[in-house]
Amino acid sequence: MSDRETLLTGFPSNELARRVLPRLLESNRGGRVIALVPERFVDHANEWLSALPNGQRERTRIVVGDVAWMDLGLSGREYLELADRVHTIHHCAAVTYSGAPFEMAERVNVGGTFEVLEFARQAKGLERLVHWSTLMATGDTAGLVREDALVAPRSNPLALTRFRAERLIGKAREELPITVLRPAMLVGDSRTGRLARIEGAHLLISALLNAPRDLPILRPANGDALLQVVPIDYAVEAGIRIAHTENSLGRTYHIIDRDALTLDATMAAIAELLGKPPPRGALPPLFTNAVLRLPGIDRLAHAQRSLLDELGRDVEYDDRNAKQVLGSEACPPLLSYLSKLVAHVERERKTDRPVPSYSLLR
Repeated sequence: MSDRETLLTGFPSNELARRVLPRLLESNRGGRVIALVPERFVDHANEWLSALPNGQRERTRIVVGDVAWMDLGLSGREYLELADRVHTIHHCAAVTYSGAPFEMAERVNVGGTFEVLEFARQAKGLERLVHWSTLMATGDTAGLVREDALVAPRSNPLALTRFRAERLIGKAREELPITVLRPAMLVGDSRTGRLARIEGAHLLISALLNAPRDLPILRPANGDALLQVVPIDYAVEAGIRIAHTENSLGRTYHIIDRDALTLDATMAAIAELLGKPPPRGALPPLFTNAVLRLPGIDRLAHAQRSLLDELGRDVEYDDRNAKQVLGSEACPPLLSYLSKLVAHVERERKTDRPVPSYSLLR
């Protein structure tokens, strides 16, 4: 296995890629990882790699390139030499914040996936291409969503780019060994609560944290809907385990919390941790649409926008493929680490970084 080399995209700007890299090095102690890094991020990448344990840094190599450029931004010779060496690809690169121009998201999410597939076709020794997608790529319909489902989103342009990327992946499955991972909305580490940006359920915490104590917190109209989130450390662990399973080729896997809480239960738990009265009353049924029309909402990160979208529909995700690999191994219950997420948001509130206002939930 010492001659096995893995190409990783998305490092170091993508937090998922930053988490995947050390797990790849740990799970294959003789393997090497080649990180495709845009030139503007090389210094940051070197700084991050310098903190790796002894031995891991030596097994990581940076190749300057860009996933969205033709031939990954490499010369013809570099491209072919890299293709000869790579046996596995972990494609994590993606624009995940809704404030980004649509053209940028289209170029990275769709164009980048196209270029990765073109590279995979040149890698004659390729054993697996792991495409790290998202549940939001499956569309914005309600009801049960199975792992083989893929419906174009109607209301979220960024999610549409993730859908188009998966559609390219699906068409390439007949000729390439591909595994697709669809984690639920990512939240902070279950051990530390930390996430690089305040997004997803962290936005909900921020809003409740900033709510005036004399103003009642209103319940969402569809409080019985499930809030499907997973901590980033679990998503990576589950994804790596699935990717190392031989019979996972050609399949798609939902990485979810099988015991997800409802919105009502989540908001009540957050309010209790913040020392505030539980939510009461009800928000108008058109709450989500009203929120999405607020000025500046397009600047929210993708996971924050996804949370608001999630508040407007009732959906359940099937994970029968993932169950076959993960068995009884379950996602940590949200209540077991929610206090850590709250503490993280409270720490971030004391910094100079802007924290979303309660006005987003009014």
